[in-house]
Amino acid sequence: MRTFAAAAVTAGLLLVPLAAAADFGRPAEIPLASQPETVVLGDATQDGSADILTTSGSTISVLPGGGDGSFGRRIDYVAGTNVRSTVFGDWDGNGADDLAVATEGAITTFAGTGGALVRQRSYPVPAPVFVGAADVDADGNLDLVATSPAQATVSVLQGLGDGTFAPAIGYGIAGAASSLVVTDLDGDEVVDIAAAGSELSILLGIGDGTFGPYQRAPAGAGLRSLAADDLDTDGNTDLVGARGQNQVAVLLNSGDGAFPAAASYQVGGTPVGVALADMDEDGTVDVVAVNRGSNDVSVLHAVGDGTFGAQSRVRVGRTPTALAVADLNGDATSDLVVSNRRSRSMTVLLNGADAPQPVVCLVPRVTRRTLTVARGMIARAHCTLAPIRRNYSKRVKRGRVIAQSPAPGTRLPEGSPVALVLSRGRRR
Repeated sequence: MRTFAAAAVTAGLLLVPLAAAADFGRPAEIPLASQPETVVLGDATQDGSADILTTSGSTISVLPGGGDGSFGRRIDYVAGTNVRSTVFGDWDGNGADDLAVATEGAITTFAGTGGALVRQRSYPVPAPVFVGAADVDADGNLDLVATSPAQATVSVLQGLGDGTFAPAIGYGIAGAASSLVVTDLDGDEVVDIAAAGSELSILLGIGDGTFGPYQRAPAGAGLRSLAADDLDTDGNTDLVGARGQNQVAVLLNSGDGAFPAAASYQVGGTPVGVALADMDEDGTVDVVAVNRGSNDVSVLHAVGDGTFGAQSRVRVGRTPTALAVADLNGDATSDLVVSNRRSRSMTVLLNGADAPQPVVCLVPRVTRRTLTVARGMIARAHCTLAPIRRNYSKRVKRGRVIAQSPAPGTRLPEGSPVALVLSRGRRR
C-alpha cells in the first residue's frame, strides 16, 4: 500500500496577494456534479498515483490522478446513507489501498481490486462521523477507530488481516467528538487516541488493542478538526486543532501524552480543517488550515521551536469543507486539495508549480443557432446534448435554439448535458 496523505455553477479562483502566492502556482478548479463534503487522497485506482476521493450524500467519487497534478473524469460509487468520513488503508495485506467509509450507523469497507473499489461489509457503529486507521494492537493489521457526534465514545474495530474486522468496542471519552488522531502520544511505541470535540480526550493505549480511562486535556476544548506531528523537534507528538471564529490551537506534548497549554494563532474565518506538512522544505512542519467562513486556506510557517509565523492565505472555492495534503506531481513537495461545497468543486494547489487545468464542459452560447451548429459547439465545449424539447416561437425561426440550460459560461464536469429548446416556428 502506498500512503499519500501526510496527515451548480462553479466560481472562478483568485489568488489573494499575500505571501502564500509564493507557495503555490496557479490553482486548478475541478467542477463536480454535486456538493463535496470531504476529501482524502489515496491510490483508489491502484496505478501508483494519488487519486482524489470525495463524498456527497450517499456517493463517493474518485478523481483518478495522472501523477502530474492532473485528474481525470470521476468514478462514482454508492456507499450508504449520509457518508461522513473516509480513510484509506490496506485492510487485507495485499499492498493495495482499500477504503473505510463512515455512514449513518455503520462503517462500510471497500477493497481495492482491479483498479476499482469493490464494496465488502458493513459494521454497526453508533453514528460514526469520523474514522481513522492505525495498528492499535501491534499485530501487523490495520484497525479502525471512529468518533460520534451523538455519543461520548470512540469505537475501535480490530482488523483481522483478511479485510474483515471484529465488532466495535466502545470507550468512553469526555464528550462527543467530531475528529481524532490515532498515533503514539506518550512515547511508549504504543498507539494512543486523541479525540476532539467539545472536549479533547486522550486515551492511552495498553498495547493489546485496549485503552485506559480517558484523560481530559484542558487546553483542547472546542476543536473542530485535529492533526498530529512533532512540531518542536523534541521527539514527542504534538497536536493542532481548528477552533473558534479564526484560530488554530497548537498544543505541545509534555512527553507523557499530556497537553497542559495551547497557543492560539490567527487564521481565516471559521477554520474547519487542519493539516500538518513541511510546505517550504525547511525541515520543520507547517500548519495548513482551510477556512469555511473566508473561502481560503491559511499557511502558518514553522519557526522550528513549536511556534509559527503570521499566516499567509490563498483563495479557494466557495464554502470549503475539508483539505488533504500529498505529493500530487512527483516533485517531493507537499501539495493541497480542497473540497468546496457551494462551488461544487475541488481546488488543486501545487507547491511551487501551476496545476494542470482540467478538461471541463464550458457551456457555450447557442441561442438562435441552428441545431447543427449548436450540436457542434456543444461537442467542442466537451459537453453533451440532452434530449431536445421543441416549442413554438414568434421571434425565433424554425429549427433554431430558443433557450438553453445551463446558462452560457457555466463550468461543469466534462460530458455534462446541455438542454436545448428548439423553435417550431410560428403556431399556425
